[in-house]
Amino acid sequence: MTLAASAAFSGSLDPEDRRAALLAILNWNNSHPEQQLPLTTAAEIRQSYLFIMSSIVASVHASNVQSSKSVSAATAAGLTDAQRDEILGAVIDRMLAKESFDTILTDVKSP
Repeated sequence: MTLAASAAFSGSLDPEDRRAALLAILNWNNSHPEQQLPLTTAAEIRQSYLFIMSSIVASVHASNVQSSKSVSAATAAGLTDAQRDEILGAVIDRMLAKESFDTILTDVKSP
């Protein structure tokens, strides 16, 4: 994974935004005693909340990357169950024939 995901804010925190940010920071601090985020000044609240939101965005991206390697991704890409099974069978046959994983992967990735 090479994409670095992050969040960004514009504007200032209104009372509802501030309340949401403080709640998120307090929840973070309660569940991460080793990494307490500051929440005293408006600037600290904004920066701490931005850190949390960036962590959430990065987590969602990592989840999407994992999902892109799943059976449902193969189905979404148009492979039928039979085609997926045939591809897997072909890879297993090559592995059983003692071909290296790297050779098989290179073959699959080459145009």
